[in-house]
Amino acid sequence: MTGELPEQALRHQARTFILKWIAHRQGSPAELIRALEGEAGWPARHCLASILDELRASRGGPELDRKYLLYTLSEGAVAAALSDGQGPHFEHQSSLDELFGRSRRFRRSKKFAEAVDFIGRFREYSPFNNMLVFLQNPLVTYFATASQPLAQSFPADDQGRGPRHDHPGPAHPGAAGL
Repeated sequence: MTGELPEQALRHQARTFILKWIAHRQGSPAELIRALEGEAGWPARHCLASILDELRASRGGPELDRKYLLYTLSEGAVAAALSDGQGPHFEHQSSLDELFGRSRRFRRSKKFAEAVDFIGRFREYSPFNNMLVFLQNPLVTYFATASQPLAQSFPADDQGRGPRHDHPGPAHPGAAGL
């Protein structure tokens, strides 16, 4: 690299680092910027967008790397990450920090209260399975697993307790006479 201008050397160092980063798909645009600044210094962020534009325009490389470049390191996502940084020592929020923040906000929402209420109504099933059902259809009032006998599909009695035994229930294909 002797004889190169400092900007060219910085660009070469940044490009080499970015290519390694893309090969390992190591995170969000903000995480890439923070790692690049740690590797090549604060000025390296000034050539990041143009290097990524060149890489997106080139048709070479593995398909997964191209998808990572096009979707995760998209022009808009990188621009947003670059605009969030206020200085070389600005703290970036990681993907996990964002997930935890969303979880805290969800806990205080009406939707969370509805989910907890739904999960509590079906104590015979695991909370995880109840949450899956809730996500599919929060209006469900009854569901059964594939391994439960069909005879347990009777509606509840008038006070909401247990199955009503005077109800004929659905016909089971394995029942005698069918």
